[in-house]
Amino acid sequence: MEIRRSLWICGAADVNNQRHAAFNVRVLRAGGTEIFLFKGGKDQQEIKNLRQILSHRDDHVILFSLKPYELKELYPLLRDRKNFSIVADDWWQTPYWFMQEADYILFRKYHGIAVRQGQLHFINGPQPPLLLDPFSRQFSKYLLISSLLRPAALMASPVLEILNWWRRHHEDSTPSRYIYMPFGVDAADVPLMSEKIQYDFANTSGTFGIWTMRDPYAPSYFSFGNLYNDRRLLVSAIASFENDPFAFYDCRREKNYYVPWSLYVQKSQQSRFVICSGGLLGAALPKFLEYVCMGVPMIGRPVPFEHPWQEEVFIPVDATTISRQKLKSVLHEALDRYPAMREKCLNLRDQLLKRYHYNTLLDMAQAQVDGKPIPLEYIRNHSAKIMAGDTDSAHL
Repeated sequence: MEIRRSLWICGAADVNNQRHAAFNVRVLRAGGTEIFLFKGGKDQQEIKNLRQILSHRDDHVILFSLKPYELKELYPLLRDRKNFSIVADDWWQTPYWFMQEADYILFRKYHGIAVRQGQLHFINGPQPPLLLDPFSRQFSKYLLISSLLRPAALMASPVLEILNWWRRHHEDSTPSRYIYMPFGVDAADVPLMSEKIQYDFANTSGTFGIWTMRDPYAPSYFSFGNLYNDRRLLVSAIASFENDPFAFYDCRREKNYYVPWSLYVQKSQQSRFVICSGGLLGAALPKFLEYVCMGVPMIGRPVPFEHPWQEEVFIPVDATTISRQKLKSVLHEALDRYPAMREKCLNLRDQLLKRYHYNTLLDMAQAQVDGKPIPLEYIRNHSAKIMAGDTDSAHL
């Protein structure tokens, strides 16, 4: 597979609304890669045009930033043709046929490779709450529906887990199929701003991560559970100290809980520390890179495999286990360490912008396709205990 010379079918909704997806497409187009922006299949002429392309050309296809319902529309076009690979972001909710039949799976989060290779369980340590609270501060129609579906998902899970076991034992688990191609970061999206510090700590992220588990390596009993419960607990715990003694910003107080990008950048840089975690999964998110490139150290749960540099700019806290008194002590210690950690963020910025530029990541992914290993500057060099399944160590 030649990544840059493949035909990329990209979800128009994500490309138009998500900055990292738009950045990826800009870089691909600048390098001459052919892009087909898929608008979801509602326009039958669009489906006809794409069917014409796929039936008359033998180009390898790469599927990128497509939602499950968009992949469902593409299934009839690829069912017999195949000859495709898929870029997996939230890989656990990707329709399984695409994960099973793809020539290569390009994981944005190393978590997906680690789980498939038995280095980690899908979730290690604290589990999500048994049920959801539909009347939380981040109430939405989706949250309400998920709350209603959660009991049914739990009841159906024993049968689904038998199906998952069968699927796992019939999947082509050749390691060379798994390619690590992490999120990139665009310098234009994370400008360094001259903002006056107003907050000691800030939450500029959501506190609910709720999905349908479609992949057999993601246990079905996590469907419609809040996999960002650790972040929710930490935000609430730090908020309890607001003005006594810490200044705190919480994006959940914004109208409709929506934070436009400009406010996200501004509030992050008005804060000494931002709350960050990859959820109970420990999956790397674009925010890890965005925050450090904005010069803002993080507090929360670091990820177990990616970002070897994160220990320099991260205060590790697990709100699912820490006491209130201990947390207050950690917050004071964090403020004492802020000047040094801020300086480390600024020192990392230029090298990370180069290392995580999408052109660099495309070259890294192609090298893996060609048989080369993942460079050590992207993945932490773990001890034998972690590789053997010591989840306490992996959990950090």
